[in-house]
Amino acid sequence: MAVAIGDVIEAVERLEGTPALSVDQEIQLNILKALVVIARRLNMK
Repeated sequence: MAVAIGDVIEAVERLEGTPALSVDQEIQLNILKALVVIARRLNMK
């Protein structure tokens, strides 16, 4: 699980630097960001 979360975080960081994302890609990026936040909070408990 921890490895998968790390991979997601890396993917999000790479996508954030991309200048021209389509609307669908922006939505997917925001979903990934939300999943990262949820995963981190679950990890803390």
